[in-house]
Amino acid sequence: MGPSRIFKFILLALLPVIGVVIYLRGQDYNPDLISFKEPRSSGNDTPMESFLPERISGLTRVGEVKSYSKETLYEVIDGHAEYYISAGFNRLFVGDYGRPGGDANSPALVINIYDMVKDIQAFGVLSDESGGQTKGASSEIITTGNSHAVKFSCGKYYVQVMAYDKTIPVDEVQKEIRLKIGIKDEGIPELACFPNLGEVLRTRYVRESYRGISFFNNVIEREYGAAGGKYYVSLFLGNEDEIRETTELFIKYFKESKIDHTQTDLKGRTIYRVKDPYEGDWVLIPMSDSLFGLYGSFNEDTITKILEGQKK
Repeated sequence: MGPSRIFKFILLALLPVIGVVIYLRGQDYNPDLISFKEPRSSGNDTPMESFLPERISGLTRVGEVKSYSKETLYEVIDGHAEYYISAGFNRLFVGDYGRPGGDANSPALVINIYDMVKDIQAFGVLSDESGGQTKGASSEIITTGNSHAVKFSCGKYYVQVMAYDKTIPVDEVQKEIRLKIGIKDEGIPELACFPNLGEVLRTRYVRESYRGISFFNNVIEREYGAAGGKYYVSLFLGNEDEIRETTELFIKYFKESKIDHTQTDLKGRTIYRVKDPYEGDWVLIPMSDSLFGLYGSFNEDTITKILEGQKK
């Protein structure tokens, strides 16, 4: 038998052994490396079902906790599911509660807990659904007809507590749910990046295309009262490279859109004064780790306060 035939014979003999090795290795794989599913949520990894106890404020949970993903969210909020998904939604857990002997099909209390993955995204949904939260508050109680509700954000979770009986203390339910979630309500850290510019009328978070600008995403906007009306301050946070790249995109956008803009120095910083046919006169203020936009009835003092506020 020639050398080539011996070599072929050895290869054929080894094939079953190689197959067994591949099979055994395959039993010890890491599913996260090949999974195409949505990545697990960050932050508190406690099972969300535990946030909805069997009993709360004298009411008993009716049935099991219901869970919804991106694919099934439309089953519970048809027509509004896309909004939550675009806002960063990952998962929803729902608990129905009733009084002893009550109708299981008509719960007295419904609690929805949305995992929005990031704190600021949970706050963003809260601000959108409540028309903009004054001073960045993390809860709001709403009463309509014979029902009342409280909406709040707690870390990366956006929570709706809806009572169909006015005797149910929704604020007490809110406190119990916050304790169950176990995240201290220390506010939204991104909001602390705004300097003190006076009374805040409204705060909102825009995840995509702020003011119609496709590349300007993840922006927080605050509305302030002024003697001549109102003005708005937008804030984009990032590292030094991200701020530089976004500023360059703005300059390119100004040039391509033929928007008049001038570059000036103030307080050791380069700022851009923009004459926009759509937004009117506004100012773009790049910092080392943030990018501010200033719109509306602002004055020069407001620009100075932003620049000085970031030096502290």
